[in-house]
Amino acid sequence: MKKLVSVKVLIVILSVLVLMFAGCTKVTTPNITGTWTITTPDGVIEVCLVLEGLNFADLSGQLGNGAITRTGTIAFSYGAYSYGTNWYFGNTTSDTMVGFVRQGPSGPVIGAWSGTKH
Repeated sequence: MKKLVSVKVLIVILSVLVLMFAGCTKVTTPNITGTWTITTPDGVIEVCLVLEGLNFADLSGQLGNGAITRTGTIAFSYGAYSYGTNWYFGNTTSDTMVGFVRQGPSGPVIGAWSGTKH
């Protein structure tokens, strides 16, 4: 019985320590400001991104509707087609991006994309 109580106490202490560590972890938005080479299903493009809060602008004017989360999830639109624009979803760090392309914001997945920062 004493062993069972000590195991329960150990589990509670470990749980509290895990929660304290998780609560103290700082999440920072990746700094994507800069020049990027992005490989799309349609070819390679060069863009100059400027992060403005959780949105970003492309100074080259090629990308539209760009947004990023604090954990590095990214989305933007690119291209003009008869059905509209393709939407690019993925993950990013401060140096790389990778993800998938949808035909429109919620259409079928039509390819993959990646990007590297200069």
